[in-house]
Amino acid sequence: MKLLREVCADAPEEPRYKLELGDFLVSGTPIEQAEAFALWTMLAENENVTSSLRADAYERLARIASSVGDLPRTIALIGRARELPVDPNGKRQLDAEWFALHHQGPAGAALRGYFFAPGGTFDAPTWALLATLAEPDLGLGHYLLGLQLSNSGDWQASAESLDRALAAGLPEGGFAKNAARKLAIAAYRAGDRKRVEDAIAALRGPGTSETDHLLADDWAERLRFDHK
Repeated sequence: MKLLREVCADAPEEPRYKLELGDFLVSGTPIEQAEAFALWTMLAENENVTSSLRADAYERLARIASSVGDLPRTIALIGRARELPVDPNGKRQLDAEWFALHHQGPAGAALRGYFFAPGGTFDAPTWALLATLAEPDLGLGHYLLGLQLSNSGDWQASAESLDRALAAGLPEGGFAKNAARKLAIAAYRAGDRKRVEDAIAALRGPGTSETDHLLADDWAERLRFDHK
């Protein structure tokens, strides 16, 4: 932590170091936790830093609010983050958190745990699994589980979860496109031709772009080549 403080002092023009310093401080003493809160608040409200960094700071503040059971403040902080222009991955993350905070179905608690539970509780794959068990017809739970299984290299299980997510339906905001792209990779690595074809169909479906269609064509060509 001392080294990171020195880095922050030596590079004041790089505010991300302050964000990372807060990550170390937040698990420390009450005084250190208060310092983390102050650092993240300063970054979140600073219009001179990038919008993506501000959104990251708001997310961290939201997790603090969630950890003390302050759901209205958690919602307000994620709402402020969603007002900022961020890249598609960041937007999808914030949209998923927003969905979780407002979902009233049986999987709501598990979804909120996935995004906001403090360390020392279940890990992300377990929260995602709990969401699918609590509400099997909710696509987002299967989507999150599929992403986690992909991260661990369990390609067949990931493909099955992502395929189920697409079949169940996903929120607007690019989730279906991302699920289809991830499904194609997982299914191909698992040798699951049928689910690669499902991904291709999804990438050619309503609301997809020319880029999605080109990606679908590329996967179709791979399947044709492998079949020779």
